[in-house]
Order: sequence, then structure tokens, then C-alpha cells
Amino acid sequence: MSLTNARDQFPSILYWSSAGSSGTLTTAIAGITSISGVKKSRNVTDITDMNSTDGYEDVMLSGPVRMAALSMQGNYLSTSTHLNSLLQEAMDNGTRCGWKIVMAGTSSNNTYYGDSVVTNYGLGDMSVDGGKIGFSFDMRIKGKPTGPVSSTT
Repeated sequence: MSLTNARDQFPSILYWSSAGSSGTLTTAIAGITSISGVKKSRNVTDITDMNSTDGYEDVMLSGPVRMAALSMQGNYLSTSTHLNSLLQEAMDNGTRCGWKIVMAGTSSNNTYYGDSVVTNYGLGDMSVDGGKIGFSFDMRIKGKPTGPVSSTT
């Protein structure tokens, strides 16, 4: 069985590192076909005194920003067993990994990167006639992600 190289088909590329992110990851593992939007939330703790004159919450402490899971679908760029197993290993091991996404488009400010933990992984249907190897996964971003930044610097 011979699989095709997906790099030319997908201008948005996912880079991966098992050692965390520095923004200079060089292992391109997948072409991205779909990615969810970045979502953030912040919890607050109400510390309003019970003697509030109007009975409404009016003193709150803001908590940390929480990143929602980032969902992606894509196709592996290579038939290399090592590259195709990186996301699954990250899911199985539960360790922090580095990621970088270079989005397609005309802007040079198209690169995002950070650290995450993979929380969901699934291998897509595989074609028996040499098609692409698809996958989907969710990652929970740890810390503040970086981006958009220039891909030319």
C-alpha cells in the first residue's frame, strides 16, 4: 500500500514536539483540514459582604483565564510510523507537548504556538487504495498561547 504525501494539499500545517514549545518546532506532522476557534473563559469569586445595600454581587475577584479545548482534524503528511504516532503517544502518556500552527493566507502574521495536553484522539477512516491517513484530536492549551506572530522572522 502506498500513501500519498499530503503536504501540497494542505497549506495550513501542524508542527509537534514532545518536549514543549519554543515557537521553533521543526517537525511538521500534518496538514490541517479543520480547526476550532480559540475560546477562553474566566471564573470569578464573589466576595460581596452580606450587608450589601442592594443585595447584588458587587465585589468580585477574577480568577485565571481558562482555555477551552482546541479541536483539529487533519491528514498526516508522511507515512512514517514515528510521525503518525506522535499524537497518539501524547494522548496515551498525558504529558505536555509543544505545538505550532502555520495558517494558510496572505498575512505573514499567521503562526500560533504553545504547550498543551492531548485530551482526545481518533484515527480517521483509512483508504485501502493508498489514500491519506486522517485523524482528529482535541488538546487543552496550557498557559498563554503565542500568536499571531510573523512566520518570516
